[in-house]
Amino acid sequence: MKANALTETVRKTIKTYLPALSGKKVLVGLSGGVDSVCLLHCLYQLKYEFSFTLSAAHVHHGLRGAEADRDETFAEEFCQKLDIPFYKERFDVLAYAKTNKLCVEDAGRQIRYNYFEKLKKEYHFDYVATAHHSDDNTETVLMRFLRGSGIHGLAGIPVCDKRNIIRPLLFVNKQDILSYAEEYQLSYVTDSSNESCEYLRNQIRNSLIPQIEGLNPGFKRSLAQNIRLYQEADAFLLEITAKTFERIASVRKDYIILKKNDWEKEHSAIRHLLLKEAIFRLANGFLPDGEKIYSAEEHIFSKCGIFEVGRGVMITVCNHNIYVYKDSNPDAVCSPVVMDTPLVLPNGTLIVKKVTKRKEKNNNLIYLDADKVKDLTLSVRCRKDGDYFYPLGFNHKKSLQDYFVDHKIPRFLRDRIPLLVCGDDIIWVCGHRQDARYHTESSNHLLEVTYTEDE
Repeated sequence: MKANALTETVRKTIKTYLPALSGKKVLVGLSGGVDSVCLLHCLYQLKYEFSFTLSAAHVHHGLRGAEADRDETFAEEFCQKLDIPFYKERFDVLAYAKTNKLCVEDAGRQIRYNYFEKLKKEYHFDYVATAHHSDDNTETVLMRFLRGSGIHGLAGIPVCDKRNIIRPLLFVNKQDILSYAEEYQLSYVTDSSNESCEYLRNQIRNSLIPQIEGLNPGFKRSLAQNIRLYQEADAFLLEITAKTFERIASVRKDYIILKKNDWEKEHSAIRHLLLKEAIFRLANGFLPDGEKIYSAEEHIFSKCGIFEVGRGVMITVCNHNIYVYKDSNPDAVCSPVVMDTPLVLPNGTLIVKKVTKRKEKNNNLIYLDADKVKDLTLSVRCRKDGDYFYPLGFNHKKSLQDYFVDHKIPRFLRDRIPLLVCGDDIIWVCGHRQDARYHTESSNHLLEVTYTEDE
């Protein structure tokens, strides 16, 4: 493939998969290696045609001493030649890997993408472009297969993902890139760690793939065809999952509820994907392996206790619902209520207003007899030992603990539910049950209380 042919492939990729790129701000991840250098150079050639602007960012991982320093300097000077804005940052990848219990490869990847996302938000970039090419896609699919993966993993690297990370070189192979660099006489740096057998990707690239090609010279082409089939199947399953999730899931700030009866009716593949979607949303992109998802499903059917997925995400079943939640200690709350002023709480907002007319009742709205609270202070707090109230509809007092148990409120939620109190009296378990003592059906001298839970 000649240089102009590579440029044409990238042009077709933009027109076919990235039509929204026109007029946008693009940040290119620039390591200084041949792939990212050719990506930046090619996009520089096309930027006027598609009317996008370019900047570049370099991450120094703190791993290769003087060689890493050289890479940083080269990347900066290359951008200066093209008159492209350049950003750089240094990180301690080893320390990050140790703190987060990650391998060095995964730690470096997380650091890079976190840095790119930070720049994206700070400087309002629309897209981040990385230099993944078709050989990277082959390696990624094989690596995921060896580690264990479903269809989504075997579908490979997308041209554009949910985070607006784009891969314009995805249909170009490594040899094409080397030819492009040679034809344009582009300088680049070489990362010595790419030859190290310490990393799985390098073992796949330097050892496994050549052995497979010895058995099937057309292996990469065959795998590319399979990847396209996996992508189509994956897109179909994800579309069904998204529609089902919208129908059976209720999303809150730090937990998600799935209607258990509806979840059970779905095909096992969709059940797994629904659990993965809930976990992904709560765990900042973390996805457990397939075995963990199967174990979670068994736990749900057994309705027994709490199941830990990983990264602080837990699953429990209660009252015909599946709760997927972040295990955390909720902040203690003790706040006075100021009339007509929204009170922002850890998981929602409460507001009290004086009114003369009622709205239609719902779980997030109650009315109090203003005459009964006029000389007392309203405040919001969390539960404490010995709490009780007089639930509306009952003729006797009830401990808050018994109320939670009787109404099958999951344990993890009990400390997160705010209590509206008047003096020492609980007058509303917010979003659940009002106290009978402050309730009125006849008075026109009312306090309207609304609690809106964060989503």
